Amino acid sequence: MDFQLTDEQKLLKRTLREFARKELRPRAARWDETGEYPWENVKRLAELGVTGLAIPAEYGGQGG
Repeated sequence: MDFQLTDEQKLLKRTLREFARKELRPRAARWDETGEYPWENVKRLAELGVTGLAIPAEYGGQGG
């Protein structure tokens, strides 16, 4: 039996791939060169709802 992602997992994968392509890739070299931490990305990832995926729901996360 082959492993298959759920529809929800596929959506998450597409969303994060698009985020990385549009928002991270164009600026990654600059961040590497300057050592700047891209705090704006943390806010954007929170808006996408992915910052709490690994945190159990009983602690305010999404329990993923």
